[in-house]
Amino acid sequence: MFNPPLKIPEYAPVYELLKILSILPVSTATAVRSFSTLRRLKNYLRNITSESRLVGLAMLSIHRDVDITDDMVLDKFSNSGKARRLKLTI
Repeated sequence: MFNPPLKIPEYAPVYELLKILSILPVSTATAVRSFSTLRRLKNYLRNITSESRLVGLAMLSIHRDVDITDDMVLDKFSNSGKARRLKLTI
């Protein structure tokens, strides 16, 4: 193998790490897979967005100056009377 160009003991571990990194294959498959998953998720969300949700989001965007507190949101949510369930899966 090659000897480190500098004979400083503190640089020996760094030199070994650089040797290991130089032989590792470079792959972008993980990044591509992540972006592909994100693209599928965004398309799914676009497809399931109902008209009422789009109208609600548009109203929120248009009326940004209206102050909405957390308590107002919680009261509206709790008084809706509908059973709500969050699907939190990994």
